[in-house]
Amino acid sequence: MSASVKQPAFVVEVPYTTSPKMTRYEGPLIDPNPEPRYLDAKRRELDLLGPELFAQSDTPQT
Repeated sequence: MSASVKQPAFVVEVPYTTSPKMTRYEGPLIDPNPEPRYLDAKRRELDLLGPELFAQSDTPQT
């Protein structure tokens, strides 16, 4: 008879963490040479949403 070793239900072979690793971005805020396909995608997105994307109200919303 072989002795069976009971394994835990969830075995983590490689330790890991869920804490974020944030670093400060040092690059430019605006890309001076954006890719045309990015601009086309944004144009299509704005055309799809139309004026519903933007709103203005004289009364504050709570």
